[in-house]
Amino acid sequence: MQLFQGDVGLIKTDKVPKLDFKPLPKEGLIVAWGEVTGHNHTIVAEREAIVEMAQDANGTYIKVLKGQAQIKHQEHKPQVLTPGIWFVANQHEYDEIEQLRQVRD
Repeated sequence: MQLFQGDVGLIKTDKVPKLDFKPLPKEGLIVAWGEVTGHNHTIVAEREAIVEMAQDANGTYIKVLKGQAQIKHQEHKPQVLTPGIWFVANQHEYDEIEQLRQVRD
């Protein structure tokens, strides 16, 4: 399963490297900033949810153990993360001049 919100994609996966997962901070976790507007994509969890996070050189992993989490942004509709492990991926696009570049929100 995949979810997209602007320039951020979330991919549900069962292939996770051995990482040290920690509880998601109560204020959430910003996974991408808008370069122009200063807006951000933030993972937040409902109060009763159990959500953990881990990061490595490849990116960020979100583990939803109970309840649900959401990715929120000031200009996009929230997307729901159901139980499971999600990999946060920034989308890329091909530009004939710059070649491969990260999508900008």
